[in-house]
Amino acid sequence: MSGVCGLLYLDGRPAQPAPVRAMLDAMDYRGPDGLHHACIGPVALGQARFHITRTAARTPLPYSVPGANLHLVFDGRLDNAPELAQSLGLAADTPDPELLAAAYLRWGDSCAAQLDGDFAFAIWDAGRERLLCARDHTGTRPFYYHLGKHFFAFATELPPLLDLAEGALQPNQDMVTQFLAQCWVSNEDTFWQGCKRLPPAHTLLVEQGRIALQRYWQPDFQHTLHYPNDSDYREHYLELITDIVRRQTRSDYPVAFEVSGGLDSSALFAVADDLHRHGRLQAPDIAGYTLDFRGCGDADEVAYAQAVGRHCGRSIELVAPTYQSLDWYLQRGKTRGEFCNAPNGVMTMGLFAQAARNGSRVLLNGTGGDEWLDGGDAAYAEALGRGRVTMLWRLLRDHAGRDGWPYALSRLARGGLGGNLPPAFRHALRDLLTAADEDEEHLAPEIIQHLRSLQATQRAAFNQAPTRVHWQRPLWHQANNAYALLAHETMEALAAESGLDMRRPYWSRRAVDFSISLPRGVLNRPGYNRSLHRDAMATLLPTEILQREDKAEFSFTFRGLTAELAGLVKTSGLPTGARWVQPEAFDARLQAALAGPAGTADWALWFLFSCMAAQQRAAAPIVKQAVLR
Repeated sequence: MSGVCGLLYLDGRPAQPAPVRAMLDAMDYRGPDGLHHACIGPVALGQARFHITRTAARTPLPYSVPGANLHLVFDGRLDNAPELAQSLGLAADTPDPELLAAAYLRWGDSCAAQLDGDFAFAIWDAGRERLLCARDHTGTRPFYYHLGKHFFAFATELPPLLDLAEGALQPNQDMVTQFLAQCWVSNEDTFWQGCKRLPPAHTLLVEQGRIALQRYWQPDFQHTLHYPNDSDYREHYLELITDIVRRQTRSDYPVAFEVSGGLDSSALFAVADDLHRHGRLQAPDIAGYTLDFRGCGDADEVAYAQAVGRHCGRSIELVAPTYQSLDWYLQRGKTRGEFCNAPNGVMTMGLFAQAARNGSRVLLNGTGGDEWLDGGDAAYAEALGRGRVTMLWRLLRDHAGRDGWPYALSRLARGGLGGNLPPAFRHALRDLLTAADEDEEHLAPEIIQHLRSLQATQRAAFNQAPTRVHWQRPLWHQANNAYALLAHETMEALAAESGLDMRRPYWSRRAVDFSISLPRGVLNRPGYNRSLHRDAMATLLPTEILQREDKAEFSFTFRGLTAELAGLVKTSGLPTGARWVQPEAFDARLQAALAGPAGTADWALWFLFSCMAAQQRAAAPIVKQAVLR
């Protein structure tokens, strides 16, 4: 949750400290251990410090390499620090920023490809007058940037950049369209023109007034992991996830875990507990937390979480879910100029705060488990594509036995046949068979037209995905999932405000690479969803969790808000969104929301409200920083 920021004056004028200090002040909660800055010629670098380990506290940040005319800021953690130090001929306990500097001096612009972990950094090479920025492989650490007429600026968060924007803020129609249509296709856009997010696994080079983005990593779709026995895959996976958790729990403070009682978060907690029992955990202890939704129907997972606690011989602390008013969301969007979050995300605010009060500075969650541990329909596609008739029959027979033949045959058609069609044919067939999306019916024709243009761009990228066979393309899309990235960035900021560094082991580069390399049938044995994960955790998790197949549902958190939101939009006359919708169709949607059950989540309405809230930032009384003084 530490933060970085900086300014590079493109005309070469000396940097002044006031603007970078203002940027740091705009995200000061990321720096409980100090806000520091340095001006080096035309560059000003800022660092909000948050120490997880005593080793991290040893290196001053911004860091200047003695004798190398190299200066950097660094946010994050290097999980391969021991191996990196050895390859660079440095001491095993060399702090991460110093390892980064040595990696740049050894490998130059390709240094990011040598790193493993969660990171965002900027390196000013004063001798060559160039600024190199990078974001980690899967985007766990955020990074925003803005190219102005006379300067380039970057920051861990968006608000510091909005304060620097020259002239009035101009809305970005691409991002608005994606929210209104609930179709996220870009991991670069923000709500504002000129302010962008650096995509995961990319470097950004600023040199001679120009910027250039370069991808430095993507999963290897050409490699397939082959073992003679299922037990080999299971042992490999258990060893991998154990090592990932061990490295990600490097902390001098107790590490907090969200323990929902589902397969994913429970497994991480159980693995960490096992590491602690064997003296291998890189933290003094762990602590588990779950939201107390008792009496709230499908949201209640307390019994499952407590079963995990009993199995591990630990208590799981129950925390009341957080509910915020509609005005709170409106003010958040207006203040930050970005997605104001949603009730099923904000519900964890109290959990974050409690973990921080109890002394934790790191929190691990189970996001990514659904994406990377479930084979889904790809098992059908793989079996059909490789002509494995026996496996295909087993899949059909077992799904039919559980859910009936119509369901099994639909899986075969959607996964097996559809998954092996060339992308162009699949898109054409989907367009032919799919009815108009009900979430688009209320949108204005201009928005629909803009959406189709964005979707065409996305399809072109999908068609060029570096996959080996057609059925791997959904995995490529999953690795580049724009909504998953947006959701993480939104929650990362919420955790940081409570004083927590959020980590997600299932989204680590190694976990993603491993999942993509697996034959799809290994993840799910016929009739047994997520069998690899369940089997690997057989001794670490209780039976209640290993046999669990349902998922919690948190629409309850919207209780009262959807109807209140519909009423607010209806009475306000849709001041900023009138050009986004067809009035009659949208009015029908509002009437339905007003008449709906108290716990109903109308996502189309919520995302429209989010756009309205974010765009209030343009009219907010913010004093902009004069960066050219």
